[in-house]
Amino acid sequence: GILIADVFIYTLAAWYFSQVWPSDTGIRKPWYFCFLLSYWKVKSRQDRDRTMKEMKNVQTSINNHFRADNKTEFLSMAYESPSC
Repeated sequence: GILIADVFIYTLAAWYFSQVWPSDTGIRKPWYFCFLLSYWKVKSRQDRDRTMKEMKNVQTSINNHFRADNKTEFLSMAYESPSC
């Protein structure tokens, strides 16, 4: 009984804190995000299509940035010795 309640509470806390204090690549939400209707509202098809299009544009941009001709430049920067 108590173990199941603990699992539920810790899962809820992990979800909440991952939204409020995201990793380096995440988007931080306000502390009250779970009380906003916009968070729980189902997006319209037009909004979903726009989001998918934006995600594809970002992926294309990332792919173009790390093309084969950029890899050598990227690797040379990564393995440069620091200047002291």
